[in-house]
Amino acid sequence: MNLHTTLEQYYKTNHQLMYWHKYSITEIDSLYPWEKKVYVDLLADEIKKENERHNK
Repeated sequence: MNLHTTLEQYYKTNHQLMYWHKYSITEIDSLYPWEKKVYVDLLADEIKKENERHNK
């Protein structure tokens, strides 16, 4: 867990990666911090695009 991340945010992020990308908790915990940030940023982009698609 990153020092800049709250415990709540840590669990929310892990849940989203498990739900949307079907990662296991073991896979998530083995990611380097920079790798996890990349995947979280990609996830945020996907969610944003999906929301925009639904709002049209």
